[in-house]
Amino acid sequence: MNLKHIFKQYYQRIVFTYALFNLENILLLVKPLLLGKAIDGLLSGSYQELVNYIALYCLAMFAGISRRMYDTRTYTSIYADTASNVIIRQNEKNIGLSKVTARVNMSQKLVDFFETDVPVILTTLYTSVGALVMIYFYHSSIFTYCLILLIPLSVINAYYGGIATILTQKFNDRSEKGVDIIQQNNPKHIRKFFDIVTKLRVRISDNEAIGFFFTELFVIGLMLLSLLVFYGQAGVTAGEIVSIFQYVNMYILALDDVPYLIIQLVNLKDIQRRLQE
Repeated sequence: MNLKHIFKQYYQRIVFTYALFNLENILLLVKPLLLGKAIDGLLSGSYQELVNYIALYCLAMFAGISRRMYDTRTYTSIYADTASNVIIRQNEKNIGLSKVTARVNMSQKLVDFFETDVPVILTTLYTSVGALVMIYFYHSSIFTYCLILLIPLSVINAYYGGIATILTQKFNDRSEKGVDIIQQNNPKHIRKFFDIVTKLRVRISDNEAIGFFFTELFVIGLMLLSLLVFYGQAGVTAGEIVSIFQYVNMYILALDDVPYLIIQLVNLKDIQRRLQE
């Protein structure tokens, strides 16, 4: 059982959820542009741009609601099938109850990847690449600063990704022993088991938080540089300023998701290895 197998079996339903998701993201990417035009339009006494912005906003909202309703129905059904298949396959291989129980819970992570992680990845790509393109047309200097920011962030994420790999393997190792330890009914061993699991959870969370912290330090620098570039610049309208900072903020939010995505991808890799045993 792996991601490829799940996608191949349910690809039509999964692809349709992503089609709705892509429509929603394309519309959201245009919002800052139309918001800036709406502001400039209002300042000049025109309401047409505001009407266009509201129409786009409503369309994006409708696409988002439709996608979320369809997602729930699709992925709950897929998980029911996946969990059943995992139990049957593991029992056929005479895998112990403790590992089977843990791996059924892990199989939820595979389905969550399609439901939650892929949309986060797509959103990160849309908002980072899309925002970069829009920033380039607004101001090439800010575009250059955004690209330079990727260098230190790549180093940070590579370092903390390596730590995440080690911690995730240890956590999943302990999870597979959970039922066996509970069945032993030894209070001391049970307490020790959950103490170790808790510490590993905390270390994984702390690792992600530290990566996020260093990411934010560089992000603050990008925002300050952007403000300095615009300070005192002639010929820039209020709407253009709003739009450019909406896109810079969009780019920043995309980068904030990277530490989380690294943790999820590392965990998925380890889970797939275990489910294929």
